[in-house]
Amino acid sequence: MWGSLGRTWAPIGKQPEVKTTGIRKGLKMFGAIEFHGGGFQYMESLSYSLTPKSLKQLKSEALPSDVLSQLKSLKGEKYSTDDLFLSAIKKAIGSEALNRYRDKLIASAEAAGKFNGETYIKFLNQLLNHYTCPIILVEDGAPYHRSKVVTEFVKTQKDRLTLAALPTFSPDFNPIEKLWKNTKRDATHLKYFSTFEELRASVIRVFNLCVA
Repeated sequence: MWGSLGRTWAPIGKQPEVKTTGIRKGLKMFGAIEFHGGGFQYMESLSYSLTPKSLKQLKSEALPSDVLSQLKSLKGEKYSTDDLFLSAIKKAIGSEALNRYRDKLIASAEAAGKFNGETYIKFLNQLLNHYTCPIILVEDGAPYHRSKVVTEFVKTQKDRLTLAALPTFSPDFNPIEKLWKNTKRDATHLKYFSTFEELRASVIRVFNLCVA
């Protein structure tokens, strides 16, 4: 949301200005392009944490006081996936309350996530669920691709998933780099977003055009 700048035209002597919120909150996306056909799969990386603001929001939505009291034990804890977050919530308030308030809990705790082994495995699972054929996935050199949790996960999927690494410092070999470049050009460059939801919607709109 800080605002990305790009080249543009302007009358001589009239400097273009782009409004910005000054907020450095960013949108993080995993993506993969099919070698044949160009199909595109993507997933937003999210994290989850019950902050004082989250608990205040849940209180305003009329969650019972005993449930809120149990949730306070998780305040400030950060979870890299929704599965880890919901597992912790289940231990704190029980499965019945979790099922009843699940959507409200997710909405109040959701935040921009990080690229790490846990979130990458979630994306790999998305690919495995989408495709029925064996997958050869060509990766760039991101450190989390070689993390221990990812390595262990790939071992359990060796019949369906093979990972191949690109040479270092070779973005020109990676076709998705052009998609990222075009997405920034069409979705974020020289644009003002008053809310994070507006930023996300702009990026998803461009992604859907890519898929179409």
